Amino acid sequence: MDSLEVNNDKLLFTSYQHGYLFEKATLLKGIIDDPIPILDSIQGNGEIKFKNYNAITSHLETEIHFTMYHALESMFAMAFALIKQPNNVWVWLTTYSFPKFGKMINDVSKSNISSISEKDELETIKILFFKNCSSEFVEQEETIEMMRKLSHILQLCARELNNKNAYNSYKHGLRIVTGDIKLKLANENEKIKDEIGERPGFVYLDKKSSSLVPELYSFERSYKIIRLCWQMTSLMINQRKIEYIQEDQGVIETTNFNDINIEDIFGKDEVINFFDEVSKNNKLITP
Repeated sequence: MDSLEVNNDKLLFTSYQHGYLFEKATLLKGIIDDPIPILDSIQGNGEIKFKNYNAITSHLETEIHFTMYHALESMFAMAFALIKQPNNVWVWLTTYSFPKFGKMINDVSKSNISSISEKDELETIKILFFKNCSSEFVEQEETIEMMRKLSHILQLCARELNNKNAYNSYKHGLRIVTGDIKLKLANENEKIKDEIGERPGFVYLDKKSSSLVPELYSFERSYKIIRLCWQMTSLMINQRKIEYIQEDQGVIETTNFNDINIEDIFGKDEVINFFDEVSKNNKLITP
């Protein structure tokens, strides 16, 4: 009996559930926003007793934060596959080398998406996000502005993904401790002078030195980046999907990325910015 031939990329682009991570994060955020009814209902089933609702919601916030890295990885994997192996995308997604993937992320963070492509910046963005759009649309000034903005967003996303040591500790063995972290200023004798803030965070061990590494985060910021990854992946997928589904020809739903406020998504509050700065300059003292 002849084997059934399957077009891998047709299956991928018409059935790929690229919204899963955003949906997961949205569900978790809904529980965080109003946890009591859901947690009470789960406890009512007799499977588990929650000792501390605040601790549970803190864990869910952490889950959203680390889902951001998963979303960034997935979005970049799709983009790189479309550039490196556009005629067999699913195979590239399945077989790519993690070290090479990391180098490409680093290259994009330092330059732009053209650093891993044989084409210039705008042409690469066009291939990724506007492959099946008309020349008239692509040549509009508003579209060109959007293409430049998408390239900048990709660079910011790559910088975000470059710092994923905590994510690796989280997904490989759950080697982190989560909770609120207080940030205090101290003089040279390490006598406490002032407490400047408290934020959700976690600590993990540096893989080389085994020293404690603390990090602060905002799950709301992480959620915005997850949504952004979903919007960008959706556009890449939909540009290919119409090649396989006739009734969708010419109809591509998209986000107007010109309306996106980059600072609102990637910006950090003063406490986290200060924490990042002292961490970068090796001026951080942990207990």
